[in-house]
Amino acid sequence: MMNLKTRPVVRALAGVAAAVIATAPLPAAAQRVPGQLFDTEMETLLADYARPILERAGQGSGRIRVRILNNSTFNAFVIDGRSIYMHTGVLMTSTTPNQVIGVLAHETGHITAAHISDLRSQVTSLQNRSLLLQLLGIGLMVAGGIAGGSAGDSAGAGGQAVLAGGSETLLRAFLRERQAQEASADQAGLELLRKTGQSGRGMLETFERMAEDNRFSSGDTYRRTHPLERTRIALLRERAQQSEFFNKTDPPELQLRHDLVKAKLYGYLNTPQTVFNTYPASDNSLPARYARAIARLRQGQTGNFEGALADIDSLIRDKPDNPYFYEVKGDFLMKNGQPARAVAPFRKAVELSKGAPQIETQLAKSIIEAGNASQMDEAIKRLKSALRGEDDSEKLAGTYIETWRLLAQAYGAKKLYPEAALSQAEAEVRIGNVKLARERAAIAQRGLKSGTAEWLRADDIVNIRPEPRPDGGP
Repeated sequence: MMNLKTRPVVRALAGVAAAVIATAPLPAAAQRVPGQLFDTEMETLLADYARPILERAGQGSGRIRVRILNNSTFNAFVIDGRSIYMHTGVLMTSTTPNQVIGVLAHETGHITAAHISDLRSQVTSLQNRSLLLQLLGIGLMVAGGIAGGSAGDSAGAGGQAVLAGGSETLLRAFLRERQAQEASADQAGLELLRKTGQSGRGMLETFERMAEDNRFSSGDTYRRTHPLERTRIALLRERAQQSEFFNKTDPPELQLRHDLVKAKLYGYLNTPQTVFNTYPASDNSLPARYARAIARLRQGQTGNFEGALADIDSLIRDKPDNPYFYEVKGDFLMKNGQPARAVAPFRKAVELSKGAPQIETQLAKSIIEAGNASQMDEAIKRLKSALRGEDDSEKLAGTYIETWRLLAQAYGAKKLYPEAALSQAEAEVRIGNVKLARERAAIAQRGLKSGTAEWLRADDIVNIRPEPRPDGGP
């Protein structure tokens, strides 16, 4: 995997760029953030981290999801009131759960203070468009910093060119407001940690590390989206140390889950040799064995796969109640072209995870690809079960697109063609392909019984009208 890095000052601007870009009206498909990773083990851990924070902030009931982006930089941000986006770099560089929880508390502080709503109002109410142009220039610099190389230099230069014009006073005033919002989110996050009986040490450690990264960075301090590090760290330290929970540590079982997720990310996202260097054979801990098992399975896809499979089997013997070890085994059997062998470990993973939707989808996929007609009813049942977890925010994120497509395949295998067409229509709706979705729904409607729930859903899709384009075009 390419190791992406951003320059410190550019990384600090990324949150503003993401928020500004989010103010433009976009079709649902375009609003999905690229690079999102879907993994039940990781998402469950982050949901457990976030739950007490969100509940104490009055944002409980699962309305806000933590979503993971495959990016090695240390960054997290919010662009609406429904999702907290976190880079894999946060998990892979953190050493304790409390550090990640501190980041989540800070981002929740932005949500409760309606900072994103304020940002949208400021941008959309501007009579002078020069500020928006300059903010988009910042976005270009962020893109340039992420891209790197000649392409990155070109994009960064474009951002500098936009910044050269327009109203400098407006831009500075806007970014001063953003600085104040960051300081406010720090304090709100610390208060949420205190109210949930958790330490602010992790948040302090995180921002101390960021301050060290930025120590030698140069540039106009007015264009930095965070307060000066000395001031910010001093305020954080003072407030965090006032809490009676400052010296509280993470429970050992939570630390182990954190270390396992971190090891899993290393195993999947780094080269096998990097994994073996980071987790040497002398380290016999469960997380180290997990990372090495995944790395060896990746190597085994082009070599001794059965030998590599023994590593994950040894983890299963030691922790037979861990659903994610079975899931990894099933995943690599699928990648190695052995779907029939993947069915059993996926079934066990579904059982132990109490029906996790993503794992149910993986199980159904293994059944469909194995081509066993006698098990196709089970595949349909699993896929329908997985889809019960879908809500409006999941439709926007496109989480269940593959689930709908697999359901279409399973119905097709049973020659239930109207149901297959409706499932195809559902998938197309979620990627913003309204024309094709309406065509598939019309086909489904002709074969479904009038007035049934399926017929009515097909009718809804047939009658969808594309959103008007911002430029007034067709």
